[in-house]
Amino acid sequence: RDGEQTDWQDWNTYSGYYAWNELLGRLYFFRDGTSPNDLMYEDIDQSSGKIIANGESPYHGDYHIKGPIVVSPDGNHVFIGAGDIYNATTLEYENSIGMEVNDAIWSEAAGLLGISQDDGHVVLTRFDENLMPVEARKYSGTLIEAVSQSDSALIIIENQNQFYFIEYVA
Repeated sequence: RDGEQTDWQDWNTYSGYYAWNELLGRLYFFRDGTSPNDLMYEDIDQSSGKIIANGESPYHGDYHIKGPIVVSPDGNHVFIGAGDIYNATTLEYENSIGMEVNDAIWSEAAGLLGISQDDGHVVLTRFDENLMPVEARKYSGTLIEAVSQSDSALIIIENQNQFYFIEYVA
């Protein structure tokens, strides 16, 4: 809290990705470096900052685990870069967009945006509420970062040593 460590856990796992679920007070992460990798969580007490519970998906290697981790705007779902969507509370598999992505944004304004790198191009795909692709845009270059904003998404791309800032509004 305020930059001070409030809790820690012995032999906790390392992850290259983390995502916070404000609704549940839950931090999601992977068990990187351990086989099989898995989607994990820790519940954090908001008044003390203490870890009060933890868990993982019930699958233990049945699904491909790949970052990023993105929480839906309503806090009820967790999307991972393998293209799969899990229930935010139980971590049970719910659905898939049918493709892997390098980054993603899930906002009320834009919906679910999958961003992938394909042969020198960045491909941004927007999915509807049924997880069907409804729009795809292709940009030359390499994805640097995707940032969710209140009413849009900002995609940062490098192409031939120049940076491009692309604002996406659904």
